[in-house]
Amino acid sequence: VFYVVLSHTKLGRQVFCVGANAAASFYSGVKTRAVLLFAFILCGSLAAVGGILQAARMNAAQAGMGDSFQMLVVASVVMGGTSMSGGEGGIPGTIVGALILTLIVNGINLLHIPSQAQSLITGIVIILSVLMDIQMKKVTIPAKALAPRTA
Repeated sequence: VFYVVLSHTKLGRQVFCVGANAAASFYSGVKTRAVLLFAFILCGSLAAVGGILQAARMNAAQAGMGDSFQMLVVASVVMGGTSMSGGEGGIPGTIVGALILTLIVNGINLLHIPSQAQSLITGIVIILSVLMDIQMKKVTIPAKALAPRTA
């Protein structure tokens, strides 16, 4: 459902536009405050649903129950192609990133690597993904395109 909303609706394009450059979006006529409000309400609601499902699964609830998932979520999203600077990414890429990271974590478990090292390896994966994202942006946007044109 969210894939269709993000890729085939006006609201989805506006979310990407505001994520890439809020000022340019505002000057283009996008109601940036409304789009941001929608995005934050949606994210908060989905986080609440995730918390309820996690509490139901564990049959218990306590503060900080999902803290161990933060690094994994960021790593999956970045590995899936979402740019840390905003405006790029998508649900299919995030799913692929999550699957790849799940394979990495399962491989680490099968190799009997301690859990403290798993966080270190996940952090290294995030750093490498961000560095690759930066390198890809350098490749795809030539310096000539960014230079001001003279008459």
